[in-house]
Parts: sequence; C-alpha cells; structure tokens
Amino acid sequence: RTSSPIEIISGIEEARLIYLGVARTSPAEPGRRFVADIGGGSTELIIGEGLTAGKLESLHMGCVSMSAKFFGDGEISEKRMKRARLAARLELEPVQAAFKKFGFEHAVGTSGTIRAVHDILRARAQPQSFITPDGVEALLQDVIRAGNVSRLKFSGLPDERAPVLPGGLAVLAEIVNMLD
Repeated sequence: RTSSPIEIISGIEEARLIYLGVARTSPAEPGRRFVADIGGGSTELIIGEGLTAGKLESLHMGCVSMSAKFFGDGEISEKRMKRARLAARLELEPVQAAFKKFGFEHAVGTSGTIRAVHDILRARAQPQSFITPDGVEALLQDVIRAGNVSRLKFSGLPDERAPVLPGGLAVLAEIVNMLD
C-alpha cells in the first residue's frame, strides 16, 4: 500500500517514456529509430534519435481492446481478421504520412504482442532474428486457420497471451504494412 498519489500520464508522455526506455537499453546506433509498442488498450509509435523522441503518437487500439472487439467470443475467422485489420489501418492512416516523411533507419518493437510474435516466428526457425512482413502474414493465416483462441497452440506463445494475440497481430500487421 502506498500513501503517495498515483499520477495518470497522457498517451504522448507514455510514448516519450517508452522511447526513452528503448534508447537507454538498446545499443547506440546512428540514425533515427522507429519504436512501436502495442499495449493492451493503446499503441504508441515513436521516431527519435539518440535519447530524443522526435515524433510521438498514441493510438486508441491495443491487443486487449482489439481482441475484445473483434474476437471477444474466441472465434477467429478471415472476415473478423479483415475487420480488425481495417480498424487498425484506419487508426494508423492519419499518422502514416508523417511517420514516413520523418523517416528512420532502424525499427524496434516493444510489448508482449511483439515479443510473442517474434518468439513464435523464431520457434519456426525463421532464418532472421527479426519480424518480417511475410512472417507476420504467415502467422496471421495460421491464427485464422486455428479458428478459435483456445486452439492457438504455437511454440513460443505463452497460454495467457493466446486470447489477445489475434487483436495484437492485426495491429502489428498493419504497422508492418505501414513501414513497408
């Protein structure tokens, strides 16, 4: 228990702090860095250089909220995934041009969703150690084929992450497409 007040921060401040955490814990590389963090209810996108975040956005979509909205009963279908991806694309659309214009040399993902996707793809012996558009699309098809979150049994996927994977994956797929 704490007697200290709890401060609520804005999504933009959350984005700034996420970027600062990445910048302080990642190897220093020259050039701009794009950082994506898919949270439960929001997604933060940041471009910065060194320890300075330059372009920050906080979007109202996350793995929990998207999964509840489109896959709340556990059922996964191609139609539902298309709707989830469209919702993610529409949320990203207003910021896409600004992020592309700002430019970056490196992309980093943080969050449980991105880590889970990375771990699943790595367990499948994906040759590279990073997430690719082809890898995300292949995983999306496997998630659709599973048909229900109860059948999402992928090596590298913790059981507790399965219920929120479809929504988070829809968001990630559209972020990857935005960067491509």
